[in-house]
Amino acid sequence: MRPRDANRLNSLCAGDQKVNSSFRTAPEKITFYKHFLTKLEADELLQATVDARSWARTPVTFFGKKVLQPRDTAFFGTKLYTYSDERRQPTGWQDDPPASTALHELGHRIETALGLPTEWFNVILANRYHNGRDFMGWHSDNERSLGDEPIIASISIGAQRRFLVRLRAAYHTGDTPEKIEYVLEHGSLLVMSGKMQSFYQHSLPKVALSKCNSLRLNFTYRRVVNESDHSKNQE
Repeated sequence: MRPRDANRLNSLCAGDQKVNSSFRTAPEKITFYKHFLTKLEADELLQATVDARSWARTPVTFFGKKVLQPRDTAFFGTKLYTYSDERRQPTGWQDDPPASTALHELGHRIETALGLPTEWFNVILANRYHNGRDFMGWHSDNERSLGDEPIIASISIGAQRRFLVRLRAAYHTGDTPEKIEYVLEHGSLLVMSGKMQSFYQHSLPKVALSKCNSLRLNFTYRRVVNESDHSKNQE
């Protein structure tokens, strides 16, 4: 594994934005741990995962056309999981060390912190953003395979990026939806649960390359309850 400068990667790509105070209340089913991992732990996780063999930039269907996703992705775990229209066999917990083993161990720590049984999370969807040009558009993780009230625990390492949340209903009625914003720091953990995916969308917007030319990794822990159902709940 080639060496990486974790201090350089942990640059601020989120600007000076704060949580939007115009939102009356934050979504009650978001819990944010700003420093879930220490800097040393986050640095070690970055080194263990950044060059994993499982990373790939794969196509998805967008308005009937195949286009490459604006980020690299990887799947780890024990269950098949369809994300967007992409269905890939997950990398097993022991099949891509040190990345897969480190992520499996971290999952146990998150489960303990959230009061969940061991091995509750059986899938990780991972994203690798090379710089501010890589992004995640507005969406909800409302796949039926995750159940009605999924718990999604998201670990961020590397460059800080903005994470936005908005009400789905306002978007669909044509209103201008208010947004709430989190700055995802190196080692932070953001947990979405309850009806979050039913009523809200979230995104990781682009940042000008002149302001963000650093790498960010994101690992979203999920539990697949029905791997045969690939549809989404009603938008």
